Amino acid sequence: MTPRLVGFALVSAAALFAACTSHTNPVAAVNRALVQAADTVTIDSFPFMPNVHVAALPTLPDTLRPAGFNDIGEVVGYLSGRVWHWEGSRGLQFFTNPPGTHVGDAFNTYALNNLGDVAVAIGPDTSSTGQAAYFDWYGVLHYLRPLSKFTPDCGLFAINDNREALGYCAAGAGYLPTIWTPSGNPVPIEPGGGAPYGVGTWTALSNSGYLFGDSITTGLVFTPQRQLRHLSPAFYFISGGLNDNGQVTGSIFDGQHGVEQAAAWFSDTATTLGVHGVGWTISDDSIVAGISDGSYTGTSFGWVWTPHTGVQRLPGLEGFAVLNKETLNGTIMFMNRKRQIIAQMTKSDGRTVTYVMWTLPATITRGTPPTFAVAR
Repeated sequence: MTPRLVGFALVSAAALFAACTSHTNPVAAVNRALVQAADTVTIDSFPFMPNVHVAALPTLPDTLRPAGFNDIGEVVGYLSGRVWHWEGSRGLQFFTNPPGTHVGDAFNTYALNNLGDVAVAIGPDTSSTGQAAYFDWYGVLHYLRPLSKFTPDCGLFAINDNREALGYCAAGAGYLPTIWTPSGNPVPIEPGGGAPYGVGTWTALSNSGYLFGDSITTGLVFTPQRQLRHLSPAFYFISGGLNDNGQVTGSIFDGQHGVEQAAAWFSDTATTLGVHGVGWTISDDSIVAGISDGSYTGTSFGWVWTPHTGVQRLPGLEGFAVLNKETLNGTIMFMNRKRQIIAQMTKSDGRTVTYVMWTLPATITRGTPPTFAVAR
């Protein structure tokens, strides 16, 4: 399938910044200039999240990498041109492609909704072009219409519970970010009802109709009212997750220090989360889950940030290998709306471990917040 509109990578972080949150209003007052923290911060600066239930998924082969996770506990991924899916009552199964076709790379198969639909780009074995489509819960393949019948090359990145989909389609000499209606009709992103917007890679779609992407230099949100929001600061931006309130998470780049910082956008301005890394997913009640590569702490680890607790570690998710800090190769994380998180990671010895699922407590208690020494 044709690559995405612009380069996109889930980037891990490289440093901590001094960032203080108020106990009474923890998501405010963090939007100060980014300041690099001292090199002495250790993994023990971050407490474990208490009362987390941890369970392995032993029937899922650890050689498969996840690409999506939903509220019914279904996990999906991609392997050798086919989509696999796992659910506890059905086990591991592969969807059947039409004869002579293959599914595009894993970035085209991480769109999963709570109906069990898996969005893909699928095309002939003899061609690099693809069509936007989705497999339903029963494995039936449904094709979506292209923007142009002359260049029907499209792919999907997201599908919501309304069966609205988000991806891209060829249009003229280039590609346009594209939204599909539940009936399968494609429309370009048109801010204010104006001309089609051709900038950015749009990878997330909420049930409420928000879209989220990035243009390398800034984060982008398209609202249900067809308004385009540019997120600040306008540094190198890596998009992560999106919730039904239009809040997003990811990471931003501090060019002065050459490092990355996990962040969330509860408005159009970034709130730094007090940890290096990338926020992968954000819940409707503003819980962020993410991953740090251990550049400053010495040990890589998974974490959860809440407005009431700050950053807390996930038990058992640490010490994995970050083979490439620019892609976070070796670790994948997803969270559903039941506060369940799954991850697969490659340990530093090269051994890939089985999937692990964490269920966060209904009431999240405050841990001991980390204290950062500011580098002057």
